Amino acid sequence: MQQINRAYQPDEPPSVATHILGFRDAADHVQFIDLNPATASLVLQLQNQCTAKQALQELGKDFTPLELSNLMLFGKDILADLYRQGAIIGINAN
Repeated sequence: MQQINRAYQPDEPPSVATHILGFRDAADHVQFIDLNPATASLVLQLQNQCTAKQALQELGKDFTPLELSNLMLFGKDILADLYRQGAIIGINAN
């Protein structure tokens, strides 16, 4: 869990990259979600006006067909979860 506040000022960067999605939910409350690298890449692709399918295909460029199939399932679940949390307002799956 991330410690986002003024009092938390680490002296050194973390050993691995930190990916945090900040957003306002439907009630206008600020929320934060700690993302893994794959989900962070997916969110970045969606910000580039990609459809969900295009974003997942972009992430899976170097995958085998079976891995890409698993990635599509993963992506569908992740997008549904982000939608439930209010981080995204809709999904264009085409």
